[in-house]
Amino acid sequence: IVLSTFEGEMVNASVVGDHPGADTALLRLERPLLIPVIKWGDIRNLSVGDPVFMIGHPTRMGTWVTTVGNLEQFASLENAPGFEAGVNHEKFWFSAPGMSGNSGSPVFDMNGEVVGLLYANEADVDLLPLPLQLHTSIRFLKQMQSAATAAHQVSSLVTEFLAGEGVK
Repeated sequence: IVLSTFEGEMVNASVVGDHPGADTALLRLERPLLIPVIKWGDIRNLSVGDPVFMIGHPTRMGTWVTTVGNLEQFASLENAPGFEAGVNHEKFWFSAPGMSGNSGSPVFDMNGEVVGLLYANEADVDLLPLPLQLHTSIRFLKQMQSAATAAHQVSSLVTEFLAGEGVK
C-alpha cells in the first residue's frame, strides 16, 4: 500500500488489522510523517440536529472534498453483519453526502474532533461522474443519508489491532 500526502510525498504502509463490518483498517507507515494529529471525539456527546462535517477523497472527484450536514440518528445494532455475537455495531447517520470512494473518511464535530468513520450511504447516485455541486444537490434533494461507525468503537478496534501485535 502506498499513501500520498497533500505535499505529494509517497510512503509505504502495511495493514495492522481490519474489520470488514465496520469498514475500518489500521495502517502502519514505514516511517513517521510530520503531520498534525487529530483527536478522537465522541458522537454520544452530540444531539440529533448538531452539525458535522466530513473530509474525503471520493473516487470520481479527483480532489479532496468537504461536506457538511447534521447528525440525524444514532443506533446500536445487535447481530450486525461482520460483528461477532454480542458485539453491537455503534453507528450514526448524518445528512452530509457520502460518495463512492469516501469510505473511511473521518466525520468531525464542530470542534474538529473525529466522531466517526464513514462506511455507507443510503442510495447510490454515484453511477455517473457528476460535478460536486450537482452530486451534492441531488443528495440533499433526495434527503440522502450517510452512515458512520462511531469513533469510540473505531478507537476500540484500533486498540484490538495493536494488542494483537503486542503493542500497548
